[in-house]
Amino acid sequence: MRAVHRCVVGAVLLIAVVLPSACEKSSTAPTGPSVTNNPDDFSYQTPHYNGHTGVESYTWSNSGDSASVHQASSLSSGYATLTIKDGIGTQVYLATLSTTGTFPTAKGNRGAWNIRVDYAQATGTVGFRVQKR
Repeated sequence: MRAVHRCVVGAVLLIAVVLPSACEKSSTAPTGPSVTNNPDDFSYQTPHYNGHTGVESYTWSNSGDSASVHQASSLSSGYATLTIKDGIGTQVYLATLSTTGTFPTAKGNRGAWNIRVDYAQATGTVGFRVQKR
């Protein structure tokens, strides 16, 4: 019985030490982006990030077979990339978000598109809009 009691006490102590540290925000964790996700019109804007690393993914409804991507970011270091896949999962767009301008996606299939943003030590702001063409 004493061995079982020691195991339970040990497990509780381990959880008490590990759980709080797993739930803490890292010093680079941002408050999060402002996202508007409407059919045929998606927009994304971040607050100022400071060395942010992470991935964000969204499902967006596009009734067309292509889209226009307007990128307006300001990164001083690190990088952020935007990947867009069409309604059947085919990649139709891949770009670094440090490039500004308006760019077309390749033609794809309408439906539930996937918009994914990957960050690696990004410092600055990220903004883009994706609209049906």
